[in-house]
Amino acid sequence: MAPQFCGNLEFCLWELIVEECCLPDMNQIDFCGVLREAWIDFAEELKRVPLSHFNESVFRYIFVRRMLQKHPEVGCDTEWHRIDLLFVDSTGPSFVEFKFYVRNHVVDLQGKTRHVKGRAGKKNFKEFCDCINKLVSIDEQKWRKSEIGGFSRRYLVLTYADADDVYGPNSYGFWYDELELWKGLPDRVRITKLLTLEGVKCCKSTASLKCSAFEISNQTPGQEANSKYTPRGRQ
Repeated sequence: MAPQFCGNLEFCLWELIVEECCLPDMNQIDFCGVLREAWIDFAEELKRVPLSHFNESVFRYIFVRRMLQKHPEVGCDTEWHRIDLLFVDSTGPSFVEFKFYVRNHVVDLQGKTRHVKGRAGKKNFKEFCDCINKLVSIDEQKWRKSEIGGFSRRYLVLTYADADDVYGPNSYGFWYDELELWKGLPDRVRITKLLTLEGVKCCKSTASLKCSAFEISNQTPGQEANSKYTPRGRQ
């Protein structure tokens, strides 16, 4: 019997989770395959609902919905120890963090733009790199001492949108199309780009969206990091 989680997974016995995640009736999730299909679902939603109504939580919901449609036997929980998503398949528990960056215009009742919510830049980019460090340093967290067993994989899903008239440092693409990590990250960080998805546009704006999935891990001695994603940092 596959594990059934009620409420917050923090209160489940970890020993039972680790034991049950190896049952033969539980499949290994094709993470990239699920994300590709969730991206198609997202594109369909954007035909009816403007981009301004989407955020990380909504995109996570679309991903989880697709994952459970394909793998109903898989257990998952959100906001587990402040991690966006935990799922357990035949390989064990895995973590996913979602980042969803869009630039929204806040308008008044007369339709005049008052300010912009969400901006690309150094502050936003450091937040992204802090998320990477969060995944890398999971084993150093206090709560880790009370949890039994190891973790399978750690993923980061990045989605961002740029309008046609936004470019240079003011665009998310400037920071994330060719990713160069913040130099403040530990040298042990290893980031592997799994796939990039694009071709999605908002029905009410000129915004084009991209989505990239990364696997985050600690670099072991003698192992070379992917040169394209070496922690060099933008100045």
